[in-house]
Amino acid sequence: SYGLNTMIMFKFGKSCNGSLLGSYSRNISILPSGLRNTYDTPSFSTMLNWYNNWFDLSTVVNLRPSLTSVQASKTILEPSGELSISKYFKRPHIGVSLSVTDIFHKGGMMQSTIVNTNFIQHNYAERLGRSYMFRLYWRFGKFKHVPAVNVNAYDM
Repeated sequence: SYGLNTMIMFKFGKSCNGSLLGSYSRNISILPSGLRNTYDTPSFSTMLNWYNNWFDLSTVVNLRPSLTSVQASKTILEPSGELSISKYFKRPHIGVSLSVTDIFHKGGMMQSTIVNTNFIQHNYAERLGRSYMFRLYWRFGKFKHVPAVNVNAYDM
């Protein structure tokens, strides 16, 4: 397989930033029977972060197709996303966050079908689905605040 990736990072003022990632890959599989399967997989991913005085909000959305079977070149587009809200308290060095993963899907079986001239094959895959995560973390070590230094330089 071979591919191409591109990434763009952007910033909207001091409190908001994000990135866009696009990629393309061409994959070639040679089956034990000697048949050759070539399939293309473009994908897209975006991330957005927003910071304010009360909390931090971040989100990730991925659009990545997956191959139904190595015998076929048909792909299934499965968008996935994550949403997270967090707060870090500087004085006790403790942070909390609440995250939701796979915000687009619930759990259950996902079906795909491969159709050829001589057969029909149904594939089933278990999708984990939406999950919630609460984290409480503590940063330990030396937390010395280093003051900023302004330097004025003159060229003679």
